[in-house]
This record gives sequence, structure tokens and C-alpha cells, in this order.
Amino acid sequence: MGSRISKQSSILNHEFDCKDSMMVFPNRRQFFATCQQQEFNLPDSIMHYIAKNSKGAQLYQKKIQMCKYFFIKNPIIILDDSSYKDGKWNVLNYDHASFDINKFICEFWINGEFCVIRENLWSNKVNQNIVSSIIPKLYRCDIIELTLFDQLLSFDALPLLLSGAERIKFFNVQIKNGNGSNVAIEKIVEIASKAKEIHVQVLNINLHDPFIKFILAVIQQLQ
Repeated sequence: MGSRISKQSSILNHEFDCKDSMMVFPNRRQFFATCQQQEFNLPDSIMHYIAKNSKGAQLYQKKIQMCKYFFIKNPIIILDDSSYKDGKWNVLNYDHASFDINKFICEFWINGEFCVIRENLWSNKVNQNIVSSIIPKLYRCDIIELTLFDQLLSFDALPLLLSGAERIKFFNVQIKNGNGSNVAIEKIVEIASKAKEIHVQVLNINLHDPFIKFILAVIQQLQ
């Protein structure tokens, strides 16, 4: 029997309430109520492999739009150009609608720009755990430009965030090793191998900080 593939809209193409630009996703029961049982000619092992492996976000998006089976087996929401400001996440590919990432049980695939920002350098600091709190929910990051204010990150999170980034801007960002010590700038640069621009601004300067000592030594050598 030929495969019956449902081409109904995926969860990513649902209608959402535009009041206050807050996105409203269907709950689990509502989503499964729109699904149909699938019958494929391919073995289950092959279908499982196809569901779990996508070379890029665009391919994954096409798969889940073609058939909800792929989303059920590997639930990921793709976020393009995401920014956190004034206590809300806003995403370009959802018409800048805002939502709470922590309320979702699925994973996220981050593309393009990823920002956690203040209104300006003199405004109140951002919660330092905004990024670290969502790290466990990130399936993959294809970040091109990363801008972070006031964040506290672990060294283990850097490969996920920095490995593909071309432009990196850190303002008052602390990056710690497992023992609580600061990560050396050389390690950050080593991980950010594709970066064309790295901008670091320290708003609360501690002259005894190893990172600051390194920067001062570089400046002295250039004089």
C-alpha cells in the first residue's frame, strides 16, 4: 500500500492569538487530535532515522510541514533571529510574537541572530541566567550573530553557542569553568573558530581578573 501522508499544516503553522503579540500554541491534546495514523512503505527503522536526522533547519521544516509524524518523533521548534528583551522572547519567523521558551517541552533549533539585550548600557541588568536556563532545551544552534548582556555561562555551553557564530558581542558576560574560575579569552577564541568579529565589553572591571590582565597585557604590547 502506498504511504498516506497528511499534508495538514504543522504545529508551526497554527493560528495564534495576536492579543499583546503573545503566541498561543495548541496543547498536546489539541495537537494530537489533528494527527492521522500513518502507513509507510519504508521499514520503521528507516523512518525513525529520517525523523531523527536533518542536515539543516530548512529540511526539518519541510519534513514537519509535509507530515506531523516527523514532529511527533522529533519535536523541535525552529526559531529565526531570536531576541530577549523586557522579560520576553521575540522571534522573527513568528512575526515577532513573544512567548515563554521555558513552558515548552520540545526542543529548539536556533538560527540567525540570538540576542539577550538591555535597552541601553545604563538600564537595569538582565537576569544573568536567561541563556543558561534554556541551554538544556536547545537541540542545535546555527547562530550567525550572538549578542549577550549580563549573562553567566558555563564553559560547556560555549561550543553550542559559538561554534558557527561570525559576530560575537559580550557585554558584562561571565564565563566560568566547572571549578568556578573564569575561562581564559584564548579558550573562547579557540571555540569561536568561524568568528570574524569578537567584541567584549566589561562593565564592572576587576583589575585582578585574569581576563582583564590578559587584555591589559595585549594593549601594552601594542603600544
